Amino acid sequence: MKRIVLVSIGAVVAALAVPAHAEEADKRWIIRARAIRVTPTEKTGPILPSFPTAHTAVTNSYAPEVDFTYMATRHIGAELILATTKHYIEGRGALDGLGKAGRTWVLPPTLTLQYHFAPNAHIRPYVGAGVNYTIFYSEKASNALQSAIGDTKLKLKDSFG
Repeated sequence: MKRIVLVSIGAVVAALAVPAHAEEADKRWIIRARAIRVTPTEKTGPILPSFPTAHTAVTNSYAPEVDFTYMATRHIGAELILATTKHYIEGRGALDGLGKAGRTWVLPPTLTLQYHFAPNAHIRPYVGAGVNYTIFYSEKASNALQSAIGDTKLKLKDSFG
């Protein structure tokens, strides 16, 4: 898997932004809770030597997340997005009839830089771009995969996105 793409659900979730403290001096911090969709972009090859035409696909997943934004200026902020999601690995090609080949959990902490267009408005639209480092953990081959090819250890490669 090369990348994980995070997509926020809802067009303007910034409207739900709530300052961590009510005092004017502390309005540099925004803490939000929302839902995200984690969409893996995977790169897999054949399972050799048994299944040269086999490959896999990883399911998408939705989860609640918490993010923290630090406003360096009225318009510029840095956001840290934290969530973890469970995904299933499905067999394709020669493994199409297998169904679930395994499962994994994904932790994709993401750091974004944001520009807020209307920092004093009730609804605060913004644009942002960032980077994440995706960590895979608790990978496990399914019983169906192990029955098909024998004892199998499943490992996914962590990556930047």
